[in-house]
Amino acid sequence: MTLFEIERAFLDFTNQLESLKDKYPNPEMMQHIDNLMTDTQIIKLKVMRLDSVKAQDQQHLSQSVVSHIAKLQTQITALKQSFEIITFNA
Repeated sequence: MTLFEIERAFLDFTNQLESLKDKYPNPEMMQHIDNLMTDTQIIKLKVMRLDSVKAQDQQHLSQSVVSHIAKLQTQITALKQSFEIITFNA
C-alpha cells in the first residue's frame, strides 16, 4: 500500500465512523465509535512515521500498518452489523 492509499483508507474509516455517530446517537454505541476513532488515529500516527524510518524498518512498519488497517476495517464492519442488529431488534 502506498502512503496515499493508506491516507485514503483512514479518511474512509473516519467518514464511516462519523456516519455511524450520526445514525446511532446512543451513548453506548458512541463510546464504541469513539474507541475505534482513537484506534484509527493511533494507527495513522504510525503511518506518519513511515517516511522517517530506515529502509530496513520501513517494510516491517508498512506490513504492520496494513495489518492494522485490515483489523480496523473488520472492527468497523462488525460494529455496523451489531448496530443494525440492535436497531432491528429494538
